[in-house]
Formats: sequence, structure tokens, C-alpha cells
Amino acid sequence: MAWLVLWATVFVTPCLAITLLSQPSVFSCDNTSAANLSCSCRTEDSILQVKCSRRNLTVLPPDLTLPLFTRHLDLSKNSISSLAGPPFSHLYGLENLILSWNRLTALPEDTLANLTYLRVLDLSHNLLKDLPRTLCQGTSRLQKLDLAYNGLSSLDPDMLEDLPNLDELYLSGNPDLGRFLMDAPDTLSIVFKTGLRYLAADNLNLTRVPEGFFSEAASLRHLSMADNPLSIVPYLPPSLESLNFSGCHFKRLTSGRFVAVPFLQTLVLDRLKYLSEVQAYAFEGLTSLDVLSMERCANLRSFHGRAFGEFGPNVCSVRRLSLALCGLRELPQEVFVDLRRLEVLNLQGNPWHCDCRLAWLRGVNMSGEETRELRCFSPPHLRNKPLMSVNLTHFTCKEGLAHHEQRRHVVVSLLIVLCLIGGAGVAALSYRRAQSLVARWWESRRETLGPTARGYELIKIEPNKAEQEDSFVWATASSSSPPSTSAAAEKT
Repeated sequence: MAWLVLWATVFVTPCLAITLLSQPSVFSCDNTSAANLSCSCRTEDSILQVKCSRRNLTVLPPDLTLPLFTRHLDLSKNSISSLAGPPFSHLYGLENLILSWNRLTALPEDTLANLTYLRVLDLSHNLLKDLPRTLCQGTSRLQKLDLAYNGLSSLDPDMLEDLPNLDELYLSGNPDLGRFLMDAPDTLSIVFKTGLRYLAADNLNLTRVPEGFFSEAASLRHLSMADNPLSIVPYLPPSLESLNFSGCHFKRLTSGRFVAVPFLQTLVLDRLKYLSEVQAYAFEGLTSLDVLSMERCANLRSFHGRAFGEFGPNVCSVRRLSLALCGLRELPQEVFVDLRRLEVLNLQGNPWHCDCRLAWLRGVNMSGEETRELRCFSPPHLRNKPLMSVNLTHFTCKEGLAHHEQRRHVVVSLLIVLCLIGGAGVAALSYRRAQSLVARWWESRRETLGPTARGYELIKIEPNKAEQEDSFVWATASSSSPPSTSAAAEKT
């Protein structure tokens, strides 16, 4: 019988415990302290999860004891302002520690003492101003560190050196941290070198990204820099697969801005309130792009027909495209010529001008969800009408043609004026040229004739018979004066 009891103790009990833990279930924690807090315990995939969130805690009970095999501890959404001593040192196997949405202003250096298996640490949405340099000592297995939405103004590189396996780092929502990172761009180099794959740097008040900031980020796959006052797209690591620049201050997207990230699959450019123009070849080189979102860009007026490049090896071939709730009035059909993989297109919520230049859109095959708010904004007789239900005969360009004709007349008139001015100039030059030639000819003629060309010469003309009878004599200006009246009378 003793052997049977021993066998049951050694083999049956552990197997039964493993079986029970492997079955998802929720139950009240057996521990007295945890039970008084009404914490719930859950087992899933042989992992015990203890959830003590929303319990109105201001401090951790000094006698708080939890099951030693707790793997996940959630203390979020309380009002804990401080931690005393090594509060979790008895939880040797703890892997996930969630302390978000509390009022922590400082952490003791031994907060994570003995947590050698810790993989996830969430300290987001607290009031932390700085972190102890030795906070992460002994937590070399940590893969995810969330420091978002605190009041951090600096980050100690020595603390990051203790995290060789860090895979995800969340720094968003610390506006004072941006200035520190701009002044000390090498701060994150240590985690970039060790293979950081995800970085959230939203709302850090970054006005620029220092040169070389991502030079060591060869393993970075996902980057979010939303809601920073960046005016130009910075240099990006070519390994990126997803990128978020929503809420930045870009005024225009120029050629080749994303050509250095050929493996990018998701690009989010929502809420770019200063963006007015997408120029030609802006998205050239994004040959792996699946999703492009440019929603709520209220001032976007121009989207070039070759924004995705031309047909060839570098043309962007997006699969899901959203330009919803922007300021577009027209969109060239040329934009979609080479988008052969396009499956989802969302153009709703734009002030479309339904004329002949937009008639092509009637032939695009879109689902009902994609056309529900696809409406005409102008001309006035088509305002607020569903674009897909407007008859093609109403997509006219009379105003546009009249304007085009007016422009044509102006251009022709300008050409005529220019021709007249040019002709007058040529005539003036020809006149001057002719005058010069005549002057030269006359000068040469004078030299040929000699003195006779400079005065008058006596010329005698023989009179005819009638003139002889009437005694008239004709002479040139150099001949003698005509006979006087008295002489004529004497002759008579």
C-alpha cells in the first residue's frame, strides 16, 4: 500500500495538475490575500493568469502572496502610486507583469528583483519621470518593454544594455523625450544592434530625425512615428515592413521618398492636415506594398497620375488603397493603370467634381461598402448624389471646355502679338540694312565719278528748227542769264 501511495504522489498528482492547468478555466484565487482583493485566476495553455485590475488599489498589500507558479500578473487600472521593497521577488516564474494605467511616479531599483523569466513589462500610462539605471538588471529575457504615455524626459542607455533580447520598445506619448533623442541620437543604438524589431515613437515632439539615427537598425521591421511635427520623410531602414507617419506635418510627398524601403507592406499616412500634393513617383519602389492608407488628409488637392511610378520593375502595386475623407475633387485615371493587384479602393468622403474627367470612375468595380458615401459635391445640380448612380451623360465638361477655349484664344492672341513684334523688328533691321547698303553704294559711286559728281556741269542742248526761229536758247543752271528785255526790244 505504501508503494501505491508513493506512486500516486510522484506520478499521478503532477499529471493531474498539468491536466487541470491545461484546461482553460476561471476561478477565484485560493490564496487568502488575493481572494480578499477579488482577483480572478485563469489557466490557459498551462499558464496561470492572475488578474487584479480595477480593484481600486492605492498600494500593494504588504502581505500579498500569489501562487508561486503565476505566469501572468495584471495590476492595471488601479491607483497605485508607489511600490515598496521587491514586491514580486517571490514570483520566480513570472513572465508578464502589467502595471499600466496607475499613478506610479517612481520605481525602486529592485522592482524586478528575481524576475529572471520576465518577458513582458508594461509600465504605460503612469507618471514616471525617469527610470533607475539598474531597473532591468537580471531580466535579460525581457522581450517587450512598454514605457508609453509617461513623463519621461530621458532614457539611460546603460539600462537598455541589460536587455539583449528586447524585441519591442514603446516610447510613445513622452513629449519631452523627443528633444533628448534628437540631442543623443545614439541612445537606441544598443537595442538596434541587438535586433529590435518594433519601435513605437509616436507623439515625442520630434521635429527632425538626426542623421544616422537608424544606421544600426538592420532588424527593425515595424516603425511608428505618428503625431510628430516632422516636415520631411527621414531616412528609413530598408528592412521595414510597416510604417506609420500619421499626423505628421508633411506638405507634399515628392519623388523617391520611399524608394529605400522595398520590403514595406503597410504604409499609413492618415491625418496629414498640411499635405496638399502627392507628386509623381512619390511611391515608386514600393514593390511589396499591400496596404496604403491616406485617410482624413483634408487639404490634399492634387494626386499625380504617376504617383505610383510607371510600368516596370519599380512600380508600386498596392492591394488595398484608401483615400477617404480627403480634399480631392478629381483623380486622374492614370493613377490606376498599373495597379493590377488592387482589390479594395475607398474614395468616400471627398468633394468630387463630377465631370467628364471623373466619368471613368463609374466603370470601376467597387463594393457597396466602398461606395456608400461616394458622392458628388459639384456641379450644383449633382450635389450630394451618389456618384455611382449618376448617368454617364451628366459627366460633362462644358465649363471646362469653355475655359479651355478661352485659354486657347489667349494663347493665340499672345502668339499673334509676338509675331507682329517680331515682324516689326525684322522690318526695322531690314530697313537699316538697306539704308546702309545704299549709303555704301553712293559712296562708291562718288569715288568713281570724281569731281563731276560733286557739282553741276554746263550742258548745251542743240535747238531744233522751231526753237531757232523763235530764238529760244535753253541752258542749264550753270549757263549765262537769259537776254534782258531791252536787248530783245532792240533786236525787234
